[in-house]
Amino acid sequence: MLGDTDLRAAARSLRMPVSIIVGEDDPATPVAMSQSLHEMMPNSTLTIIPGARHLTPVEFPQQVAAQIKSLALRTHPAAKLS
Repeated sequence: MLGDTDLRAAARSLRMPVSIIVGEDDPATPVAMSQSLHEMMPNSTLTIIPGARHLTPVEFPQQVAAQIKSLALRTHPAAKLS
């Protein structure tokens, strides 16, 4: 089902902060696809985690958590996250 879904047109309209996190060696979501999404969204960041494959949050939880924390702080700068 998701393989046939194309939401790129909707992605172009996003203006809120977006964090794109991808594993360097992920065959299901290649880096090139993530780079393309990043270029479509003016307020996005792109993080490529070296050595990560398809289960990046499981393989590298600290790096993914750091990116989510960074996104939260960009969205709510006054937030106190520990």
